[in-house]
Amino acid sequence: MLQPKQHYSFKVRNLSQENDGCGTGTHGYSGICPGDLMIASDCVKARTFTVQGMHLASGELSIYHTPPSWGYPADPNPNSQFNPAYSYLFKGITVSYFIRVRDQDSGVPVLYRKVGKGAVEELVEGVENMQILYGEDSDGDGIPNQFLKADGISDFGRVVSIRIALLMRSISEKTRRPATTRNFTLLGTTFTTPEDRHLRKVFDATIQLRNGH
Repeated sequence: MLQPKQHYSFKVRNLSQENDGCGTGTHGYSGICPGDLMIASDCVKARTFTVQGMHLASGELSIYHTPPSWGYPADPNPNSQFNPAYSYLFKGITVSYFIRVRDQDSGVPVLYRKVGKGAVEELVEGVENMQILYGEDSDGDGIPNQFLKADGISDFGRVVSIRIALLMRSISEKTRRPATTRNFTLLGTTFTTPEDRHLRKVFDATIQLRNGH
């Protein structure tokens, strides 16, 4: 639980110390380490920040952050946004998805996932291309008015759904098929295959985000 916010720092109670929990001799506290993304919430509003350093004294842990890391975008007066006194602190975890070849010998494309600082996990083999569009609700009625790529979204708070398209490829080539190259369109993006004998098919879905708005 957070105590009243000091200048560019929090004082936190009810944390457990983990000796060398962050590696290289740095102590961790309830899984928190320098560089982690954190979320402070009073159950009404929330702000995010990146941990720059920590110091334990008299049973209270001071968590420091630099001004630019407070919120997004940075706000010179974050206390106007929410009440940090007795708010709760949560650790933000990033989840990334990406495609790469499993190894050069097999040449099989695979969809992988990486959660936070954890190890890379193999999810699905045969995924050759992935495209994602975000459904933006510009008038506040809960229905997306347009679907855009990530770099076209100005406010992700307006995203209420996503569209995902996957180009799936057979693991082995079909020797009785002639080698050809083909074009596949995934959510408006064209992907040209190499000349080979693999079978391919596009799958897509639209998913509503239940916590949108």
